[in-house]
Amino acid sequence: KLLVKALNDYGIVLPAGDAWDYAPILAREMNGKPMRVRDKGPLWLVYPRDQRPELQRAVMDERWVWQLFEITIL
Repeated sequence: KLLVKALNDYGIVLPAGDAWDYAPILAREMNGKPMRVRDKGPLWLVYPRDQRPELQRAVMDERWVWQLFEITIL
């Protein structure tokens, strides 16, 4: 499992298998520019919703963590 934390104190425990099953990315740029905190930076955990219909369910939205600053392996 992975504990993912955001600057706004949001945190969620994600299955480690997400990394293999869905290949989410840690985005640090948007349109070629580093993301600022007010633009969901410094990092944003992004899942490939367009390619994976099962990720389009509302329950999966909580896995999109922006202003990400820490990932802990549990």
